[in-house]
Amino acid sequence: MTAKTLGIIGAGSFGTAMASTALRAGTHVTLVTLSKDQAEEIETHRTNKAYFPNFVFPSKIHATTEMNTVKDLDAVMVAVPAGALAGVLHQLKDILPSQTPVILTSKGMVSDKGGPSLPYLMHQETIHNPCVVLAGPNFASEIVEDLPTATSIACYNLDIARRACSFFHHGLFRTYPSQDVVGCQVAGVVKNVLAIGCGIVAGRGLGMNTQAAVVTRGLAEMTRLGVRLGADSTTFMGLAGVGDLMLTCTSVKSRNYSLGFALGQGEAVQKLIQDGSPLSEGYFSAPTLVELAKTQGVEMPLCQAVADVLAGKPAESAISDLLSRPTSDHEFLEISDVLVA
Repeated sequence: MTAKTLGIIGAGSFGTAMASTALRAGTHVTLVTLSKDQAEEIETHRTNKAYFPNFVFPSKIHATTEMNTVKDLDAVMVAVPAGALAGVLHQLKDILPSQTPVILTSKGMVSDKGGPSLPYLMHQETIHNPCVVLAGPNFASEIVEDLPTATSIACYNLDIARRACSFFHHGLFRTYPSQDVVGCQVAGVVKNVLAIGCGIVAGRGLGMNTQAAVVTRGLAEMTRLGVRLGADSTTFMGLAGVGDLMLTCTSVKSRNYSLGFALGQGEAVQKLIQDGSPLSEGYFSAPTLVELAKTQGVEMPLCQAVADVLAGKPAESAISDLLSRPTSDHEFLEISDVLVA
C-alpha cells in the first residue's frame, strides 16, 4: 500500500507536534515553514529550539520554504495562527488541486470588512477545497512527547473526515471523525477566551468554586452560540467541547490560561502580548467573538467580561459586574433547552 502523504504548513509548536504524530501513524510528512532560518535549522540540526529545545526531528521529516512542494500530496494541514490563515490560503488557491483536503488547526477568529469570521468561513471564501477541522483537546508539548491523546477531526463529508483521521491515528493518538465543522470551530474559539477568564480567576485567588462556575456557565455560552450558528449541541459535550475546556481552563500549559493568570495578578495586558511573547489566540479572538455573539442575538456575559478586561477594564470591576447580574429562570434553563433541542 502506498504511504499517505501530508504537507504541514507552519513549523510552530503545533505544526511540529502534528508532523511528529503523523510520522508515527505511517504518514510521509513534508513540513513547510515560512522562515528560511527555521527550515535550515530543521534540515541541518534536526531541531526547532524556539518551540521545543529538546525535540529532535526524525530524519524522515524534511522542511522547506517552498509552498509548491505540497501540490501533489494527499492532504495539506495549515498550522498557522488565524491572523496568518488568509495569506496562506490565498497561496494554496493557485497550487492545490480542487479535491485535496485542507486541514485547519487554528482556534482563533478574525474580523475584517465582512465581519467576524471563523477559520472555516475564511477557508470557504478563499479556497474551494474540502475543509477539515482538527479540534481538541491537545497540547502540542504532550503530543511531541507521545503521551496518549484523543481528538476530534471534522468535515462535512464524513468519508473525508475518516480519511483525515488516518493521517494521524496510532496507538497513542486516537482520532474521532465528526461532521460538525461549525461546532468544532466554535468550541475551539470560545474555549480559548474562557481559559483567559479561568486564568484571571486563579490569578485573583478566587478559588476552584469560581473556576468551575466559569467553565460550566462558559459551556452554556459556547453551546448557545454554536447551536445558533447551526452546530450539533452534542459536540459541546464531547472532546471538542468539554474535553478542550478541561484542558485549557485548568493548566498553565495553556497560553490563554497563563495570560489570564498574569492579568489576574495585576500584569498589564500590553506587556503580556508584546512581540516575542507566546501567542494567545484568545486575546485576538475575544472582541471578535463578542461581536459575533451580538450579531446573532446570543448573550455571552463571561466572554464579554474577558474581552472587557483585555481592552483595559480592571479585573475587579469586570468580576463585580458579572456577580451583580440578575439571574432568571430563563438563564438556568438555557443549556438544558439547547441540549434537548
